Amino acid sequence: MKRHSLQVSALFNVLRTILNVIFPLITFPYITRVLSPDGVGKLDFSRSIVNYFVLISALGITQYAVREGSAIRDNTTKFKVFVDEIFSLNIITTLISYALLFITLLIVTSLHQYSMLILIFSLQIFLNTISVEWLYNIYENFVYITIRSFIVQVISIICMFLFVKTSSDYITYAWITTLSMGGAYIFNLFHAMKYVPIRITFTKGILRHLKSIMVLFFNNVATTIYLNSDVTIIGFIAGDYYVGIYSTAVKIYTIVKQVTNALLMSMLPRLSNYFNNDNSKDYQNLLNNIFWAMLMVISPSITGLIVLRKYIVEIIAGSEFARSSVSLSILAIGLLASVMSAFVIHGVLLVQRQENTILKITMVSAIVNIVLNIITVPFLKEIGAAISTVISEVIVLTMGLYSSRHRFKVKVFLNRIFAILLGCFMIVICCYLLKIFIVGKYLYIITSIVGSVILYGLSLLVFKAVPKLR
Repeated sequence: MKRHSLQVSALFNVLRTILNVIFPLITFPYITRVLSPDGVGKLDFSRSIVNYFVLISALGITQYAVREGSAIRDNTTKFKVFVDEIFSLNIITTLISYALLFITLLIVTSLHQYSMLILIFSLQIFLNTISVEWLYNIYENFVYITIRSFIVQVISIICMFLFVKTSSDYITYAWITTLSMGGAYIFNLFHAMKYVPIRITFTKGILRHLKSIMVLFFNNVATTIYLNSDVTIIGFIAGDYYVGIYSTAVKIYTIVKQVTNALLMSMLPRLSNYFNNDNSKDYQNLLNNIFWAMLMVISPSITGLIVLRKYIVEIIAGSEFARSSVSLSILAIGLLASVMSAFVIHGVLLVQRQENTILKITMVSAIVNIVLNIITVPFLKEIGAAISTVISEVIVLTMGLYSSRHRFKVKVFLNRIFAILLGCFMIVICCYLLKIFIVGKYLYIITSIVGSVILYGLSLLVFKAVPKLR
């Protein structure tokens, strides 16, 4: 499988994430207006339940496979055995996940009204397994993944406009979103086998991976709990309407976070390769450049979300979801902690095999998140969930920074700090000035974004602050 340069890999991974932003910006406004908050709430609540079982199936396989596979990808014999064992282990965990899902649906009667949606979304468990996405990440083949994502998104949008017409079509929408990815994931497996023939094998060799994978799994459990429990708890306590309101804010928040994290995720294979081959100088240099690149992307994003929150929610979801702007502004404040904690956890601790430390961090944050959600959601509804999420993100970042203090040192660049601060200040001024002169909300949003990008970009260029990823 062909490997591309680091710049190409980063570019295409960010491009793929941007496409994943653009397409929801096309589909989500349509879906929220057709399905209403209750319909969106049913979909997101059902998806939140399935996510727990997707987690069981995934175990900690993706992170482990990318980290360990990147170190031996040039050794054909070892790598072939490694791929077979990881894929076979994933098949086993998938079977276990489905068994637990069916038992849960039988036992928890309150889920019966969502059983159809849950079963539809549960196809993702099998599809995620056969997608072998981790294999493409190991080889840094983000070009193929990006092209595939684009084709799938286009097909999904066409089907959505053709078949989702009324508020009762939420089940149809669930089928479309699930099956559109299904075809791509099946093609993934056959495409990958042209380069690395994959076979199912149940040998003792599988067991050697379990210790590290299980630690990563429990870490993923804790992470999913503090990322996913808010929607689940709102669903049980407050109902579908508030799930719809909150999940709208979370979708916008997640879109911004994904774009920034794409920079990091595209470079994890290279970071792992540098670290595992004792190339500490290149590892530290690349890590520093990633840190500053992520900070430069997330800072203006936070500023823009807070300033334009009401207009963003109204344009994306409609006036029925106006309440979501409050949650969005709270979540935006936590974006810096969220993105920087992802940098510390994945770029530093995970690459350096500190799974036990990561587990402790995420366990603490998950427990705090659940307790805060249980306390705040009955009184503050989705606003309480947003506050809980931000506090959890701050806890992860604080503990992560303390744990990695001897493993990574940030190089301070005053020109980059000044560029970021000045750029964000100009975004605020730009947005408020344009608000005085422009009446239409669509024109206001477009001019604000364009003006902010230009001003922020000029700030980075003037201070020569843009880091080079190499």
